[in-house]
Amino acid sequence: MQEVPIDIDSWVQETSTLWIKRGIKILPGVTIAIIESTEADLGFRFPSDMKDLYRVVNGFKDCDMDVSSMISIWPMERIREEYIASNDKNFIGFCDWLICSHSIGFFKGRMGIFKCYEELNAIAETFRQVIDMINNDSELLV
Repeated sequence: MQEVPIDIDSWVQETSTLWIKRGIKILPGVTIAIIESTEADLGFRFPSDMKDLYRVVNGFKDCDMDVSSMISIWPMERIREEYIASNDKNFIGFCDWLICSHSIGFFKGRMGIFKCYEELNAIAETFRQVIDMINNDSELLV
């Protein structure tokens, strides 16, 4: 795994360490250039807490999932691919529950994080809150 940038908050390191301890296969972080390229393709700017995490962990490898929460965090490339393949150009997913039963992500023009399953439901105010929910197996994700 690549070295953690010195300006990254401790929650990112704690999250990465937790995922490794849980046996989740994670991908090494990506550069700011890759994040910005993805943002340009999506027409959306990711929040700084997401960028911080993705500089250290670029999602889960090979669609691996946290067996506690049943969530799989997507790499940047999959975020782009899912967006391009989607008919809804306002929703930007970054993870899914139970092998794509539903996705969790952003909605352009709206604050917060949303669960997209038949309808759009707000589940958190920030990306970091969702990561904490994943790490603590929150039932709001189901």
